[in-house]
Amino acid sequence: MGEAWPTGGWLSGRLIPLRLTEVSAQIFTADISRVGDLDVLAAGHAAALWAALLLLLILTLSIQVVQKRSKHKVLIGDEGIPEMVQAVRAFGNAVEYVPPALAGLGILAVAGASPLVIHITGLALFVGRALHAVGLSRSGGASFPRTIGMILTWVAYLFLIVVLLFYALP
Repeated sequence: MGEAWPTGGWLSGRLIPLRLTEVSAQIFTADISRVGDLDVLAAGHAAALWAALLLLLILTLSIQVVQKRSKHKVLIGDEGIPEMVQAVRAFGNAVEYVPPALAGLGILAVAGASPLVIHITGLALFVGRALHAVGLSRSGGASFPRTIGMILTWVAYLFLIVVLLFYALP
């Protein structure tokens, strides 16, 4: 394939770390699974796995809220019922922490991060959010699963921040 795209200029080394001819040759020959030495497709699959699992967790927590509403005949809010408060907060906490992390995982996949980095972050976040939800669902106060869950979530966030900055800075 000839040089259909320019290889120098302001794009070179900034937005696309590889020569445009290498990228275009691979994309236009339907080999989008590998761009240079980066396995972009595998990183996307890793991000998709953790997105699916985290969304499943959120759906599960949402169903628990609906079940508690039905049980206690509560249409809106929590009416101060401890079981309702715990279910609503477990769901709310997941909804507060998961979407920004999913955005970060997606950006890492697009930026060409190693699938291993995405799996490490996704695993820490998923286990952290699941433990936090279990701890909060069982008790409105401090609990071991809730504490470990929050620590794992923060560790995942910090790791994600560092790796995103690594890919963001030239």
